[in-house]
Amino acid sequence: MVLWQPGMIITSSRINPEGPFSYTPQLTATATNPALGVGGDYALEGRWWRWGHMVHAYMRLRFGSSGASAGSGFYRISLPVPASSNYTFNASIGLGVQCGSATLRRQSPFDAVIGSVQLTSANTIQINIPGSVGGVRENAPWTWGPSDAISVTVDYITDQI
Repeated sequence: MVLWQPGMIITSSRINPEGPFSYTPQLTATATNPALGVGGDYALEGRWWRWGHMVHAYMRLRFGSSGASAGSGFYRISLPVPASSNYTFNASIGLGVQCGSATLRRQSPFDAVIGSVQLTSANTIQINIPGSVGGVRENAPWTWGPSDAISVTVDYITDQI
């Protein structure tokens, strides 16, 4: 997947990034999907840019003050554009392609953890955290509740252009 090939004409669309574009990331889990709830500091937003086949995106998710539920199983977050089929996808921790970083924040009592982001499929990522807990899930690195937040930045290749 080469951005520049012999004979290509340099155009503004190939030099300048496309975007930013907005999208709404989806937070799911391997067993029961979590619910971010409503109210308070609730947030569910994403932005992404593309330079040729390269995608840069960030997502921000924050549980609301009411109606939030942690769900069950390992958390997954949707991507704005599918990742390239040339990747080898794997949900096993440390075996998938690493594509970014994440900050996890607990509101009360305050705590924060930094994790690595891994492609689990062409359309989803998971966050791996240090230590024996492995991946982010309903009770790791803590039990998720009101105003807890996830912030993610990823870079990956897409087949789309």
